[in-house]
Amino acid sequence: MGKIFQTAWVNVRKMPSVPRIWLAAVFLILFSREAVSGIGEYCITQNTAISPWIYPFIFTTNYYILLFFFNFILLLADAPFMDESQLFYILRCGKKKWYVGQILYIVIVSVFYFSFIFILTLIWLSPYMKWQSGWGKILITMAMKGTGNYAVDISIGQGIIEKYSPISACVISFVLCVLAGIFLGILMFVMNLMWKRGSGIAAASVLVMLQFFIYFEVSGRFLRLISPISWMNLSYINDTSLGYPVWYPFLGLIGLIMVLGAIGFRKIHSLSFEVQEET
Repeated sequence: MGKIFQTAWVNVRKMPSVPRIWLAAVFLILFSREAVSGIGEYCITQNTAISPWIYPFIFTTNYYILLFFFNFILLLADAPFMDESQLFYILRCGKKKWYVGQILYIVIVSVFYFSFIFILTLIWLSPYMKWQSGWGKILITMAMKGTGNYAVDISIGQGIIEKYSPISACVISFVLCVLAGIFLGILMFVMNLMWKRGSGIAAASVLVMLQFFIYFEVSGRFLRLISPISWMNLSYINDTSLGYPVWYPFLGLIGLIMVLGAIGFRKIHSLSFEVQEET
């Protein structure tokens, strides 16, 4: 296990030296700021503080799913993360342990990425925020009456407020986002490893775009069932007309992760490696 963690840590440690990582960080800051823009002005007008439970609604808005997941693809665009140090670790610990270490790195990146989104939204809203155990007056009002003339980009779904407690909605949304990130990361990793570099990025981008087009599909139930990046959208869970049961996205994403991981694990011993330049 020590060699596996060490392999993952090598990738984490070199992240600050990769320009692409800093670009993704800048986009993350900008997108998170844009997602909650306008809410502060609405809070001031209502003379009421907002509760900290905004995170689930960011990922029920297709536009921000698109932005944040494209940025996540940028973050892991160099999968399978090959450089001279990686060749050294492959020789030292073997291909299979190295492979598991790379998967662990993808898991770490996904957890931290979506954690930072949660933290950044709280930072941007902190001047207008007050700790509340419930959804709070602002979110309930926005769900029931909308935001009027205020430019709030995210949609506060009344169904989510009625079905979930704030903590459970945030936890479910966060876990599903992390699983979706892991799935995309492993998809890029395995496809770039087995085929031409860039094939994984193309496949991941198509899946992210698919969830965006489903938004315009009137009878999109079937497409939603086969679109993994749509599954973290709480608005689709337990929807009587176009949704799916609450267990479906969890089992679906975990199943896809396991299948992709197993395919890569079986193929890794027969693959040759070349050093990639960092971008």
